[in-house]
Amino acid sequence: MAPDRQLSSLFSYPHQGVCKIFLLLWLLHFSSVCSDITDGNAEHLKREHSLIKPYQGVGTSASSQWDFWGSTLVTSQYVRLTPDERSKQGSIWNTVPCYLKDWEMHVQFKVHGSGKKNLHGDGIAIWYTKERSHPGPVFGNQDHFVGLAVFVDTFRNDLHGMDRSFPYISAMVSNGSLSYDHGNDGRSTELGGCSAELRNKDHDTYLAIRYSKGRLTIMVDVDDKNEWKECIDIGGVRLPTGYYFGASAATGDLSDNHDIISMKMYQLMVEHTPEEDSQDWTKIEPSVSLLKSPKDNIDDPTGNFRSTPLTGWKVFLLLLCALLGIVVCAVVGAVVFQKQQERNRSLVSALYFHIGETEKKCFIEEIPDETMIIGNYRTQLYDKQSESYLPATPGLGMFVEVKDPDEKVILSRQYGSEGRFTFTSHTPGEHQICLHSNSSKFSLFAGGMLRVHLDIQVGEHANNYAEIAAKDKLTELQLRVRQLVEQVDQIQKEQNYQRYREERFRQTSESTNQRVLWWSIVQTLILVAIGFWQMRHLKSFFEAKKLV
Repeated sequence: MAPDRQLSSLFSYPHQGVCKIFLLLWLLHFSSVCSDITDGNAEHLKREHSLIKPYQGVGTSASSQWDFWGSTLVTSQYVRLTPDERSKQGSIWNTVPCYLKDWEMHVQFKVHGSGKKNLHGDGIAIWYTKERSHPGPVFGNQDHFVGLAVFVDTFRNDLHGMDRSFPYISAMVSNGSLSYDHGNDGRSTELGGCSAELRNKDHDTYLAIRYSKGRLTIMVDVDDKNEWKECIDIGGVRLPTGYYFGASAATGDLSDNHDIISMKMYQLMVEHTPEEDSQDWTKIEPSVSLLKSPKDNIDDPTGNFRSTPLTGWKVFLLLLCALLGIVVCAVVGAVVFQKQQERNRSLVSALYFHIGETEKKCFIEEIPDETMIIGNYRTQLYDKQSESYLPATPGLGMFVEVKDPDEKVILSRQYGSEGRFTFTSHTPGEHQICLHSNSSKFSLFAGGMLRVHLDIQVGEHANNYAEIAAKDKLTELQLRVRQLVEQVDQIQKEQNYQRYREERFRQTSESTNQRVLWWSIVQTLILVAIGFWQMRHLKSFFEAKKLV
């Protein structure tokens, strides 16, 4: 049979029916794929609530549908909420309130940076809240918010809760009375969550937030397989209409790039009962009806682990954790011991001395350049009746004077009976710290003796880390990292100072050797000249006596 006839026979009866069947199956498959992509044929993209390239609706004008705050940078390819820099906050918010009862938000984003494992932070958050663009401590937004928040937390603050890996995605609903606790990574208020390896991917990652008929569902796609994986699915969630969508991110001592590529809002066409349709959805208070309160998650962070029997792998896990705990305790003990030894060898001095009425006491401290020094002192006056030292009266003062290695006065001030003086060295070398009493006041105690307690703290030891942690809201790990950074900086200053001293010693040695060399040459020349003179004088003597 000819080839053209073979080809034509494929489309002859009865093969035409087979082709129609295949075509019908293909159309059904295509419609199902479209249904998976758009999550239902009855859904519609709402552009007034969507953030799509090239972000023409973003700006500060009155007609803009999105505005941004903080470190946010809008480009043609992405919206960068924070750069890979420390202590940054940024957000972007929809200016149009959403009055949809059932909706689904698709967020395309990317978290990436130069930090290695566990050295990055802090994370990104997606918001549906009553108020918009209020900066605060919760991933760049305010605490005690009203509405829904979905957190993508990339940094572990709770070092005790090792039952989950990070990055971790969680959800929280608040009516304004709840506070997000960074110390335990929001465990006390989360509705649920899941871990997702979404950082430093070669592709974009996706997050889907669906709210329909009181049910909140969160799905993720971090593997770029076009497959949603369920993260959270919980019923009994009540969210009002008229709130705003937004996204925010923050960095602390550790950082990352937090990029939003798109935020697409879809309306879900869902039938409601007449009672639900007649209800004023704008006056609903955000709430969740749970069989178990989110706060109960604190008491049992490992779920049902304790209620199940201890199988072999769980016993092994417990033994491994115990062994790791022993190792950690040993390492911590060694670090504490080493730190104590370093403190004993450091430039920290605490002493007391006695001083007379007009007497002046000076101390010499070798200090690197650009180093902060804090001195604290208090005075006690000798009481002859009790034969002991008592706190000095407020009228008694101390005069403090500090000179740098070039004899320049960098601090000269009078303080009270107790005082605190601070200065920064700008020249490396020996600094002179002198104290003497306020003699006009001290004359009232003529014949007495004053005891002065002095504490001089140099470099990173002068920092009050308790105040720093409270002021910057640092976790224990962040505080330890800052201490290590400042200790390394102090070590570098000490090394630079030692090199400076070695250079000065070398210059002094070379100068001394050069002077000794010249002095030896001069001495040699003098001896030669004296010898020559003596020879001439002796020759003249012999000639005068006619001995030669």
